[in-house]
Amino acid sequence: SEIRKATMDWLQANRLPLQQEVACLLPQSQVNVAISDFPPVHEADKLSQMVAYQTRQLAGLSGVELSRDFQQIRPMANQVNPMLIAVAREDDLNTSSELYQEAGIDIGEVVPAGLALHNAFFLLQPNAAMEQGLQAILDCREEQTMVLLNWQSRIQHICILPVSCHHPLELVRQFESSLRAWKNLQTDASRNAILEKVWLSGPGAVQDGLLEEMPRLLGIT
Repeated sequence: SEIRKATMDWLQANRLPLQQEVACLLPQSQVNVAISDFPPVHEADKLSQMVAYQTRQLAGLSGVELSRDFQQIRPMANQVNPMLIAVAREDDLNTSSELYQEAGIDIGEVVPAGLALHNAFFLLQPNAAMEQGLQAILDCREEQTMVLLNWQSRIQHICILPVSCHHPLELVRQFESSLRAWKNLQTDASRNAILEKVWLSGPGAVQDGLLEEMPRLLGIT
């Protein structure tokens, strides 16, 4: 397609001069990211087996080939051995990485968009990222908005809201609904955490007065 050709041309024109490996960004809508708590097992092989067993339940009887990765993260209250788990369809991974490979670019890793946003938050706003209060990052796009929740300086939740950055009232409504739903599932102090800050990113963050409207609509100074 024309889009595919234009993308490959852009990739080839902007290739890193030293042929360095790059990270391929996978759309968050194609990734299921969750935090699961496991028994106090730290052997890599056993952990991998437990994660594999849990993620296989997502495929069920569909026969869909899934790719998974996980990372041990700092435990919160009532957690023993939490893992940040990412699961994606093999077909989606192959499609996303194919353009890079065809353009002659080596892919070092595939990163879900939500985790890339979280890493960027820690890199660009290190002091804020270490704050203990509940913060939200909204990546605002034309067709959807990605929401990331950070509490006690740790990632807590990632979701996609099917609402455009051009509809701030509906965006706030859906965001507040998703925030309540997440809190209702929590069993620790985060259940009663008060939203302290909202960060906006993405091209939609500066459109239609969203930067000015969000604090007012959410009652955040």
